[in-house]
Amino acid sequence: FIISGMIGSAEGFWWDRLADVLYGQNDIDTTLELPSGPFHVRLTGAGAARRALDEVHVRLMPLSVDWINQAVDALSSEFRVEHTLNRGARPLTRKELLQLAANPLVTIGAHTTHHGLLIAQSAEAQFETIATSKVELEAMLAREVRHFAYPFGANDRHSVGAVRRAGLATACTTKSGYVTPWSNPLSLPRRKVYDWDAWRFGRHLSAWGIA
Repeated sequence: FIISGMIGSAEGFWWDRLADVLYGQNDIDTTLELPSGPFHVRLTGAGAARRALDEVHVRLMPLSVDWINQAVDALSSEFRVEHTLNRGARPLTRKELLQLAANPLVTIGAHTTHHGLLIAQSAEAQFETIATSKVELEAMLAREVRHFAYPFGANDRHSVGAVRRAGLATACTTKSGYVTPWSNPLSLPRRKVYDWDAWRFGRHLSAWGIA
């Protein structure tokens, strides 16, 4: 599932930029100016960066991409951290996307234009980012894109309606479970796979009845 507007981005994903800014900070005392008002973070100690990342991430997630980037840029300036795009965390280039899509085991799906939290957006804004991601990917791949995944797994009736209106056949949540003949194709469960070794991955496949 591809975030179409991030293909070839030189900035990277905002959550990685935020982590870069806060990494190694043991004394954090800052105020973020957000649409809801000032948000103050005061944390000290060895775990300050991790706790601050969690707290700030939750506050930024519902905001528009512009607000999020503005907040991360302000933190970067305050802590004097120059963001350097981590090669291991960077978005794909268009060439790499085409190479991935050429693999017969891979099906490319859409994932909005910038990975905003859909349920925090208006019905029309949800449709715009969902439909645009589909159109942009189809232009890059020269093939139809029929599948979608909700960012953060979150959706409401407007999200589902937007997916249907955009002409997508399926949409995945992050709810764990089996797909059955009675599953709603626009609200499918899936299995989460983490950074497991082969043995643990195999154990989960067996538990799920896949292998």
